[in-house]
Amino acid sequence: MDIQVTLCSSTVKNYELVLVVDVDGVGQEVRALLLTARCIVPQLEVLHPIVTFGRCFLNFPYQQPLTLVNKSHLPGCYRLLPQKHKQGDAVLYSSPTPSGIIKHPSLVDIPLTLGAQKLGHQSASALLAVLGKEKSPLDISLVATGEGPVVHVYPSEIDFGNIQVLEDASRTLYLSNQTVIPASFWAEVAGKRSAAGLSPVKE
Repeated sequence: MDIQVTLCSSTVKNYELVLVVDVDGVGQEVRALLLTARCIVPQLEVLHPIVTFGRCFLNFPYQQPLTLVNKSHLPGCYRLLPQKHKQGDAVLYSSPTPSGIIKHPSLVDIPLTLGAQKLGHQSASALLAVLGKEKSPLDISLVATGEGPVVHVYPSEIDFGNIQVLEDASRTLYLSNQTVIPASFWAEVAGKRSAAGLSPVKE
């Protein structure tokens, strides 16, 4: 009878184990076999450790690929570690497919989704763990520039012309949002005793 012995390791180390064989009716530890193994993992690399998202409207998701390269003769298993959220995060990131197996030799694109939470230049660090080397994850820098909505107002001047006393006259002021994110507004007429009014004054 052939007995198949399987060793599945998830830790980089050398193994030296003893397999003991018991035979019913004969005795225990009739035979001891030495098992040796050396577990290694491939050296995975990030093609571009700085991923630039460019100009990003606030709270709107943008996606860029993170390219992982395997130049070795072994397949590798990877996982993008979840972001550790804290109050006041400048950016939020995640991936729809955070883990997988990369064959040898080959490369794979990991989709990264980022949402800027603050205006201006922002950055964050993402960590990519390799099975067997979880204590030394690959560090990736995510860079973006947060931007708010762009609103155009027209016309730039409103001329009511000649109007009747004590009769309301109205003209329309148009606001045009040029972006993919909503824009809140608030408007007022200068002067405490102005005869002019606005509706609506905010939204």
